[in-house]
Amino acid sequence: MAQIIPGSVIGTYETNAITLGVSKNENRDGVKARFAILTVKDDYSAGARPKRLIFFENETISTEQIAILAKYKAAQPDTKGGYPINIQALKASPEDWKAMEKWFTWPGGNVEEYKLRKGLCYGNDINGNPTTLKDGTQVITDTIGVFTQVKFFTPEADGSLKPHYVAGLGLEEQGRRMEDRFYKVAVNQTSVNNEQEAGSAEEEAPDGPF
Repeated sequence: MAQIIPGSVIGTYETNAITLGVSKNENRDGVKARFAILTVKDDYSAGARPKRLIFFENETISTEQIAILAKYKAAQPDTKGGYPINIQALKASPEDWKAMEKWFTWPGGNVEEYKLRKGLCYGNDINGNPTTLKDGTQVITDTIGVFTQVKFFTPEADGSLKPHYVAGLGLEEQGRRMEDRFYKVAVNQTSVNNEQEAGSAEEEAPDGPF
């Protein structure tokens, strides 16, 4: 039997903020998508850069879990239109905290690079509007960093370790989900420099979905 190595050997991410949001536009079913934004951070270093993760209702987070979080949302939205969650109040409710506790610790969490299936794409926000870098340049990239969670590793014959992901949080699953949501339009390959901002776009697009 192959040796099994727990995914936690590569580290753990902790959730330090949650915001609830809803898209401005309706989907094909006439419904505005609700979602939760989690701000997570690698607990290895106090200086680690936070990462924001988006979980859509009935896709990666349940209606029941959205409802629990909604009990603790701020009365007024923040500057981006989202409603911050009072985490301390959530922790004070034994029943609700038990239902949501696993959303605050991510053993085996990691950020991996994913190559977009369509090649170079324009970035867009949750409402389909173009996303831009801080200097106003429209986001164009063919590679994004996506959050994954490794449940365990198994050794390969060549000495490498094969990751076995938590269902729904694998590299391909997460990458396809992000591309379908935030990189909908492919760029005409003949008119764009393949190197344009490819490494930094992920910090600007999915992290600003409101």
